[in-house]
Amino acid sequence: YPSRCPQMTLKNVRYLDPTTKDDLQWGSDQAIAKVATPNTSSEFNLLHGVIEIGEKLNVIQRAYLYIEHFAADLDMIVDDFSVTKMDTGCSTPRNLIRNADFTVGDSRFWTNDGTAKFEVIDQTLKVYGRGADHHGIAQYI
Repeated sequence: YPSRCPQMTLKNVRYLDPTTKDDLQWGSDQAIAKVATPNTSSEFNLLHGVIEIGEKLNVIQRAYLYIEHFAADLDMIVDDFSVTKMDTGCSTPRNLIRNADFTVGDSRFWTNDGTAKFEVIDQTLKVYGRGADHHGIAQYI
């Protein structure tokens, strides 16, 4: 998939039986956000999606989002990153992603998934050195 655009995946852990809390099960919901079109290779592009918290996701014990599935030899620059509850008119939406705009000058709260390396440059996060197309950056939410 050499020309595939990035997508976002929600990886999660839930109890197989929430009443006994004995066994954990990992799950993935892939392609919850994709690059909005039209897009261009010479500019920043929007990665956009909507995550519906239905019955399946309502029992998640821990979750993280990560960006994956674009050619491993490509680097990525993340300028701003936000995940907010949809505005219902009752409250102001707040970003669930910590250090989303990198204005603190470091990469706190971010981790790699796989072999990806990353660093903050001019309040953006540069992601590089990915060993496979599914390696990228992640954050627990």
